[in-house]
Amino acid sequence: MVALAFTTALADTCLVLAWGRVCTRFKIKRALEIVSLASILSALLCHLYSILPLAGVTALFVLASITAVIVPLALGATVPSCKKAKRRSTGEPRAIAASLVDVLAAPGLGLIVFAFVMAVMRTSFNQSQDAYLAMLALDATILLAYALLRKRRLSLRGGMHQTFLPLMAMLLLAVTSITATVGQGEQLATYLTYALYALAAILTLATLCAIANAGEFPSDAVFSLAVFLFAAASFTGQAFATVMGDHVTPIVVTIITTLYAFAMVFSSHIRYQRETQWTSSDENDRVEPTGQSNAGPTPASVRCAQLAETYNLTAREQEILSYLAEGHSGAYIADVLFVSPNTARTHIHNIYRKLEVSSREDILKLTKDRA
Repeated sequence: MVALAFTTALADTCLVLAWGRVCTRFKIKRALEIVSLASILSALLCHLYSILPLAGVTALFVLASITAVIVPLALGATVPSCKKAKRRSTGEPRAIAASLVDVLAAPGLGLIVFAFVMAVMRTSFNQSQDAYLAMLALDATILLAYALLRKRRLSLRGGMHQTFLPLMAMLLLAVTSITATVGQGEQLATYLTYALYALAAILTLATLCAIANAGEFPSDAVFSLAVFLFAAASFTGQAFATVMGDHVTPIVVTIITTLYAFAMVFSSHIRYQRETQWTSSDENDRVEPTGQSNAGPTPASVRCAQLAETYNLTAREQEILSYLAEGHSGAYIADVLFVSPNTARTHIHNIYRKLEVSSREDILKLTKDRA
């Protein structure tokens, strides 16, 4: 039994890493679209499992398993991308570890709370699985529509993770409090719980794809850490629920939701402080974004391309130069590109050195010249 469990876990982990290498090809917008579609498909398959006869369930499971193995192999996900490898972090192990923690903090927390809460709620989850699947499909559909319709850049780390998720958590806490007071609305609280944590899971997976795509860290390292966090949180949640009993589940979920909302709000405050500190570190760095974030070439982007060719900027440096030309800070660039602040700062310093400038104000003047 132990050997079977170990083999299954190893196979699942290898499958996750293979799909992780596929996901390195997707930036955040496409990653959100694909993860949302996959979540809708997952909800549909799980619903079919509950209504099909045993023969149909077996056939569907075998087909899904074969597809999950063949697709990464067909897409050439067995070998890490050399294109990504050349952009990985270099430096002291301690600095690399700190950068990895900084980048994975918000999505990692989302993954942990999702796994822990679902494990703690395992009894009620088994009894209300349809509610969870409905909320998963609803969340995924809304996010898919949002990603398809949004024309401007996505910033999940500084947007939904630190704004929308805390608001949903506070709404859930309010409904739970009302339910405990008047004795009604338990079903609404259950649906909101599933909606909150399913949304956190979808955003987390999309963010992990974007982090792997950024190339600062190997995709295997990103997704291996994600698997470890998920497994550890699930094991801890199941052990806790076994010891404490199902009668404490609502209390535990309420506490976890409160802490999660507080952590997201606090991280938003830290992010704001970091951006303020970064901006104030240079007296000439106080410029407002121009708002040029829609698709399509602009005079500034054309000028950035010219400068990149003239001064031999890398593809990533040219990308960051375009953000600087719009007046964005280094903290914002780190959030949007899913890299650590240290990595963004290093790229910005390299750009300054190559272009022989010393501030974003100089960048704005240079990119507007002949734009």
